[in-house]
Amino acid sequence: MTVCLVGTLSAYAQGIVVTMNDGTEQRFSEETIQEMFLSGYDGIDLSKGFTIKVNGEEIFFSAEELAKVSVYGYEPVNIKETPAEAIDLGLPSGRKWASYNVGATEPEGYGSYFAWGELFDKDTYEWSNYKYCNGHRYSLTKYVDRSSYGRMDGQRVLLPEDDVAQQRWGGGWRTPTHEDQLELISNCEKTAEEVNGVKGTRFTGPNGNSIFLPKSGYAALNQWTLHRDGYYWSSTITYRTPAQTLVDDYSAWIVQMYGSNTSTAYSSMERCYGLPIRPVRDDLSIAQKDTNMTVGSVLVFPVMTGSKHYAASSSDPSIATATVEGCNVTVTAISSGEVIITVSDTEYDQSVTLNIIVNGANQGNAPEDAGPLDLGLPSGTRWATMNVGAKAPEEYGVYYSWGETFEKDQYGWEQYTHCDGSRSTCKSLGDNISGTEYDAAHVVWGGQWCMPTAEQVKELFDQCQRKHEQRNGVYGTVFTGPNGNSIFMPFSGYRGEYGNGGVASMPGDFWSDGFIWTSTPASNTTAYSLKFGAMGDGNTKNTNDRNEALPVRAVVNR
Repeated sequence: MTVCLVGTLSAYAQGIVVTMNDGTEQRFSEETIQEMFLSGYDGIDLSKGFTIKVNGEEIFFSAEELAKVSVYGYEPVNIKETPAEAIDLGLPSGRKWASYNVGATEPEGYGSYFAWGELFDKDTYEWSNYKYCNGHRYSLTKYVDRSSYGRMDGQRVLLPEDDVAQQRWGGGWRTPTHEDQLELISNCEKTAEEVNGVKGTRFTGPNGNSIFLPKSGYAALNQWTLHRDGYYWSSTITYRTPAQTLVDDYSAWIVQMYGSNTSTAYSSMERCYGLPIRPVRDDLSIAQKDTNMTVGSVLVFPVMTGSKHYAASSSDPSIATATVEGCNVTVTAISSGEVIITVSDTEYDQSVTLNIIVNGANQGNAPEDAGPLDLGLPSGTRWATMNVGAKAPEEYGVYYSWGETFEKDQYGWEQYTHCDGSRSTCKSLGDNISGTEYDAAHVVWGGQWCMPTAEQVKELFDQCQRKHEQRNGVYGTVFTGPNGNSIFMPFSGYRGEYGNGGVASMPGDFWSDGFIWTSTPASNTTAYSLKFGAMGDGNTKNTNDRNEALPVRAVVNR
C-alpha cells in the first residue's frame, strides 16, 4: 500500500480523499482538517497507517484497510506566496536568484513539486494526468517542437500564464531558462553543504554572494526520491539542434546536483515529473546610457527587461518629454538644457533614470573640431575627423549595433532591438538608414551629420592615399584625399556577442583591424562595413552581423 499525499495538506486544495480497500471513500474538507500525519512513516509506505485530526478528533486508518490517500480540488488558482529575497551573485547578465524555492519559506526547504508548466503540485506525476498531453508523451498539446510529438506550435519557453513562479510570486520573478541555469553553473563556485540537516549545494557567485539549493529529489508517479540528488526545472523544453541531436522533445532542461560531492550539470527530465523550482528575477533595465540630443530630435529607448508595464516622466517637460508605447520610451527634445528622464515599472515598483543634455538645433552634439572636413572627393562628401562618441581622432568612440543609436553592455541577438531575440527574427529597416531614426550619427550628433553609405565608403577608400601610423599610442590608418586633407581612423576592432572582436588582437594594436559601419544593409541580418588594417588592403564590402557593435564615422553630404 502506498500513499499519494505526503506531509501537510497543500494550502490550495479543497480537502483530502481517503480511499479504502473496498472502494469506499471518505472526504475531509480543508476547513475541518487541523492536522495530518503518517504513523511510522518510512519513505512513502504507510506501513503503520495514517492519522488525520478533524474538528479536534483524531481518526486512524490502518495500513490494512487503506488503498490510498489523495487530495482533491486543484483548480481554485490565484495562489500568492511571499517571494524570496533576490540575491545578486554578480553574474554577467546581472540576473538575480531567489534565496529559496517556490512553496518554501527558507533556503533549505524543498518547496512544492510541479510538473513542467503546471501551476499546482499534486499527488501523482505521470503522463496520464499531465496538463499538456492527451494521456501519453507522444500526444503533447502545447510546447511542441516536432510533429511526431503532437501538433507543433514552436513554443520552446514557458509563457507567463504557465510559469508558476510568475503566477505565485509576481514582481519580475520567473522560472529560469536553460541559459540562466548554464550561467549559474558556469560562473559560480560550488560547495557541498548541509543546512539544518538538509544536504545540498551552495553556489557562490563572482561577487561572493551565494544561494543554497537543497538536494530535493523529484516525484515520478507517486514516488518521491528525497535526500538524494537535486533536480530543478528550467523554463525551456529540450529540442533538437545540430549540436543537440540526442534529446527527447517531451522533456525539459533541468539543472542536476548529484552524488555526495559538488558535481553539477545540466540534464533533462520528462515534463510530467514533479520537480521544484528556484526562480530568477528580471529587474528593470534599459538598453541606453546617458546621452546628448539636439533640439527637435527624437530618441527611442528600448526597455530590455521588466514586466512590460511601464511609465515615463521628465524632470522638465519644457526641455524634453517622455512617452511610453509598449516596451519603448520615446524622448522628444524641446529646448536646450539638462533633463532627467525617469522610467518606472508599474508592476515591479522599480525605476531607472537617464540624464540627457539637449543642445541647440544649430549647435548639434559633435565636438567643435570634428569637422566636417573636405577631402576633395568627387561626390563632395565631407568626413568627420573622429568617430561618433569620441573627443579626439585616435579615440574609438561609441560602438553601436547597426540601426541602434545607443551604447550597450552586451551585443547578442537577445539584446538587439530590431529582432525578437534571435537572428532569424531580424526586421528590415529599409534599403538605407542614413538620415533616419536608425542612424546613430544623425540621432546623436544631429544637424546634417549622417552615416556614410556603402558607396561613400568605397569612394573614400578608392580616392584616398592610405598609410598606417600611430597616434598617442593607438595604431590606425590615415586617409589622405585628392586635395591633401586627411583623416585618421583607429584600429578599433569591434564588439560581438562574446566581447571584443577583431582579426587578431585588442583594439588599437598594430595587428588589429579598424571597422566603421555604413548605412547600407547587406542582407536582412547583416550590413556593409569598412574594414581596414595593417595586414591587408582593406575591404569596402565587408559585412558584419547587425547585432555586432562597430564605431560610426559620420559624413555631411554635399
